[in-house]
Amino acid sequence: MSTLKQLTDILSLGAQGPEVTSLQAELIILGVLDAESALSELISATFGDKTNDAVRLFQANKKLPVTGVVENVTENTIQRSVAGSKARKVFWVVGLVSNPNGKPAVDVDVHVFEKELRGKHLRGQAATDRNGDYLVCFDVSSLCRQSGTTGPALVVRVTGKDGGLHFEPALSDTVFNAARLTIINITLATGDTAVQDEYDKITSAIQPLLCGVKISNLREDSTVQDITYLSNEANLNPTNLQYLVISHRLFDKYTLPPQFTYALLREDVLISTDGTSAAGIRTSVGLSIPLQPLFYDIVLLPSAIVQSTIQKAVNSDHFVSNALLASLPSITRLLSGYVEEANKYISDERSTALTVPRN
Repeated sequence: MSTLKQLTDILSLGAQGPEVTSLQAELIILGVLDAESALSELISATFGDKTNDAVRLFQANKKLPVTGVVENVTENTIQRSVAGSKARKVFWVVGLVSNPNGKPAVDVDVHVFEKELRGKHLRGQAATDRNGDYLVCFDVSSLCRQSGTTGPALVVRVTGKDGGLHFEPALSDTVFNAARLTIINITLATGDTAVQDEYDKITSAIQPLLCGVKISNLREDSTVQDITYLSNEANLNPTNLQYLVISHRLFDKYTLPPQFTYALLREDVLISTDGTSAAGIRTSVGLSIPLQPLFYDIVLLPSAIVQSTIQKAVNSDHFVSNALLASLPSITRLLSGYVEEANKYISDERSTALTVPRN
């Protein structure tokens, strides 16, 4: 069986790619990286915290400087250790199974086969977890061809708990000469096809991280950096996250549905460069924005613009869910109750601006 690829670059926390996968396979062979606990890093081929801890443990065991960085000395020591390892030879197949809409396919059965010229043989199976991830391992002794220079040809089939077929691999789906750690991701042709909108994705991503803090109370200032933390931890666009917070703040103050405000912000209809908005010129929207003039600008948006903007946000851009369309009549009624107040505010603000003496 061919050994793992020789590393060519120094690897450290945050690195990604095939060389990280090769390193992770070696660390698993050496018993310092647990494949199951590091599954998300294996599937994404990412040098994350689990891989970093494993490298540091290996370095400590070998009396090397404990840096978590795989440089030449650490790399060569790993290679020698793998070559001398007496651990049983095992293949690991990992991957993500996704529904047609990109959502994880949860609790489906993944079957890994060794493919031959005119047949295939089951080598292992496992169910996907709540993230759609799976891990299957099997001993090299189970292979039909136990080559010292090439790996097996592998394919993956996916079935439901009722035995129904979800994915049958074609020849083009075969991974030939598979490495000891092989990533096979599957996108199902059937299953959940409903497209998850951006608003729900962001909300779902941050909910477990809020620790009881209301979305509308999230801050970004010299003492608290909620947006920076959440955007990095959940891998979110920080501007979109701020739009979510602003949308919830308007809901708290005016009961305006946050999905509605989020759609308007994402479609940039509240940006004003000609000074006609309640706030005058507005080139961007952030957490420090005053809510009252922003709300009044929403109130005074022409109904045709509101309709076309929400239609685009729902149907084309998938920023918010289709349910928002059914809520538009009630939202329109809510906003209409503030039209007189909004016009008076703008009139008063402009009068104030005109009467302020210039130097």
